[in-house]
Amino acid sequence: MPAPDFPKQPELVSVVMICGVAGAGRGTALKSLVDMGYHCVDNLPTALLDEYSNYVISEIGNERNPQDNKQFGILLSPTSSAELDQIKNSLERFKKESISTLLIYLDAQNYVLERRFKETRRPHILQLREDGPDSLEAALELERYILSEARVLADREFDTSFFTPHELRKSIENYFCFGQELSVQLLSFGFKYGAPRNADLMVDVRFLPNPHFVPGLRPSTGLEKPVQDYVGSNGDAARFMELYSELLKFSLPRYESEGKRYLTLGIGCTGGKHRSVTLAEKMAPMIASMGYQVEVRHRDLPKNG
Repeated sequence: MPAPDFPKQPELVSVVMICGVAGAGRGTALKSLVDMGYHCVDNLPTALLDEYSNYVISEIGNERNPQDNKQFGILLSPTSSAELDQIKNSLERFKKESISTLLIYLDAQNYVLERRFKETRRPHILQLREDGPDSLEAALELERYILSEARVLADREFDTSFFTPHELRKSIENYFCFGQELSVQLLSFGFKYGAPRNADLMVDVRFLPNPHFVPGLRPSTGLEKPVQDYVGSNGDAARFMELYSELLKFSLPRYESEGKRYLTLGIGCTGGKHRSVTLAEKMAPMIASMGYQVEVRHRDLPKNG
């Protein structure tokens, strides 16, 4: 039985709030909104959020210039529970006014954040307090504690640990392709480097033949035909693709009907070099043939030479 033909549901998000851990790419995310035509405020003091919310509500409700762009982006850096309460109050106000709003949360692994702070030679904002943490690690821990509720409230979380600024901007832009077809990112990875926290779906392909144990194939990657042939040598890969394609034919239209415009499918093996890369490359044309935009990213391939 064919999957039902769900109608496209174009969306317009009027207000996008960005918050998250310092060093995780919040400024880069805001620049993406600027490029998409949003009116953006960088690092708005939370004390001014109530007043700015009044302005946004007034502008969106203003019918004198219906052609004016009425989309707003706000980068916020709350440093206390009281400031977080102000963000929650604004979200509630927008909801009561029937203004479509999204909260985006960005984070990254500590060792990545520490490297980024070292490269920029800037202290964490919480370390500037008179009674602030005495180390970056402690500052990050405190910041995550303060933001824990915002993370729960967020509509979308981006783990930027393995993103370049360009890749983060592209991911943000893809996520905001509202009114267009669902965009699917195939993300190969190695479980030994950690599972991607931002994956919507995840499959483990470690049941397939492993080229790592074949001396002639070990230096190669899943981008090369000899490795791909070996991974598919016993027929399990082809059978898996056949079964998984049926699941995607069923589920992807339903994700789209619920308003989802960006979906990350994680494909994992041990090291992210052979089997997961092979399956991601094989799966891309299969999903494209279903009519969806597809992007392939091999997260851990650079770690494998």
